[in-house]
Amino acid sequence: MSTIPQKRSNSPTAPEAPPTTDPAEEIGEAGRTSWLGRWVAGALAGGVAGVLFAAVVPPEELMPMVAALYGLEGVVWGWVFHLLHSLVFGLALAVLLSLLRPLAAMTDDLLARAVLGAVYGVVVWLIFAAFVMPAWIGGVTDMEPRVPDWNRLSLVAHVVYGTALATFLPVVAQADRRRRAA
Repeated sequence: MSTIPQKRSNSPTAPEAPPTTDPAEEIGEAGRTSWLGRWVAGALAGGVAGVLFAAVVPPEELMPMVAALYGLEGVVWGWVFHLLHSLVFGLALAVLLSLLRPLAAMTDDLLARAVLGAVYGVVVWLIFAAFVMPAWIGGVTDMEPRVPDWNRLSLVAHVVYGTALATFLPVVAQADRRRRAA
C-alpha cells in the first residue's frame, strides 16, 4: 500500500471541521439558517400571517367555507384548516426562497420583502382563491360559486397574508438562528 505525500504547512491553523452530513443540523456560512430552519420558519410565519388574514375577512364568513372544503361544518374546523393552509403556503414560500437564491437575496431589504410578499399573496389568490377554492367547493357541496371568483376582499386579505408572511419569515428564521446558537 502506498501513501501519497502531503504538503506540510508551516502556518499554525486550526484543523478544518468535518463537513456536516445532515443538512438539518447545518447552519451554513455567515450564520444563515439551515434549510430545515428556513422551512420551519416559513410554516410558523405562515401561521402568523394566517391569523392576520382572518383579521381582514370576517372569520364567521370565511371559516365555515373553509370547513366545507373538507365536508365539515363550523368555525372551529374552518380555523383548523385555514391555519393548515396558511402553514403550507408559508412553507411553500420558504422552499421557493431556498431554491431561488437571487430571490432570497433581495429579501434582506424590508421594502423588497413586502413587495415580494404582496406579489406572492396575489399569485396565491389568483390560483387558489379565485379558481381552486370555488371549484373545490362546487365539487363537494351543493353550492355553485362563480369560477373564477374575483372577490376583492379576498385579494386584499391575500396581499396582507403575503406581505406579513414575507416580513415575518426572516424574523422567525433569525430567532431560530439565535436559539440554535445558544
